[in-house]
Parts: sequence; C-alpha cells; structure tokens
Amino acid sequence: QKMYQNLLVVWCFVFIVEIVANFISQHFSKPQKLERECFDNMRTIKGEMRQHNGPEAFVTRAKLERQLINAEKKVTHLKEARLSKTKSIDQIIWKSKLVIYGLLSIYFWSTPLCTISNWSMWPFGWIFALPFHKTGTIGIIPGVIVSQQGASRILSVFN
Repeated sequence: QKMYQNLLVVWCFVFIVEIVANFISQHFSKPQKLERECFDNMRTIKGEMRQHNGPEAFVTRAKLERQLINAEKKVTHLKEARLSKTKSIDQIIWKSKLVIYGLLSIYFWSTPLCTISNWSMWPFGWIFALPFHKTGTIGIIPGVIVSQQGASRILSVFN
C-alpha cells in the first residue's frame, strides 16, 4: 500500500512541476503588449493604404509605405527579442527540472515506487526496477521518466 503512495506522490509532484514549467514557458512565448500594438498599427496602415489609391494619393501612399516598413522592422525586432528571451527561459526551465528530478530521484533512490507481478513486465522487468531493485518493482528512474512523459502528453492536449 505504501509503495503505491510513493508512486502517486512522484506522479503528482512531476505533474505539478510540468504544469508550472508549461505555464511559465507559455507566458513568455506569447507576444507582449507592445508587439500586439505594432501588429494593430500595421493593420491600420494597410487599411489606410487601400483607401489611398491612384496617382493623386502618391505622396500619402509613399508616406504610409514608409510607416509600414518601420512598423514591420519594429515587429521583427520585438519578435526576435521575445524569441531570444523565450529560449533562455526554456533553458533555465529545463535545467531547473533536471535538478528537481535529480533531487526527487535521490530522495526515492532506495525505495521502489510500486510492485507489479514479474510476468507482466517480462522481459524488461530489470529496466523498470532501476536502480537495482528486484524484478517486479518500479524504481524511481523509470517512474520519473514515465511520469514526466505522461504529464507532458496530457498537458499537450490542453495547449
């Protein structure tokens, strides 16, 4: 009974870590207010350009085209800055998860998470028993890996 509680604790802990990491990553990958305002400004300029057709509106149209080019440059610069920031934050998140899962593995290293019949895991029972528990148990390393993969797949459905 206690072993199944360990598996549930590990799964819940990993799931919470994945939720927090996913939330932080999504928060920083969204376009910020200034970038959205630039997109809106570009749409407005394009709408004005459609209204100014013909040779008599050449000067106005040229002015709007220059504004559009400047707005596109600004959006490109903001997007590159956002992507760079997102990349560095994703690296920090990845390293943080590695440390958290490492600490979790150290805590549960000597304790099998749960026991399952030997025949249900044959011939790969020794892999699930890592680190060096008896065959028919699930150790912390495969427990964390399976929990992390399951949690990330569940969260990908909601994104």
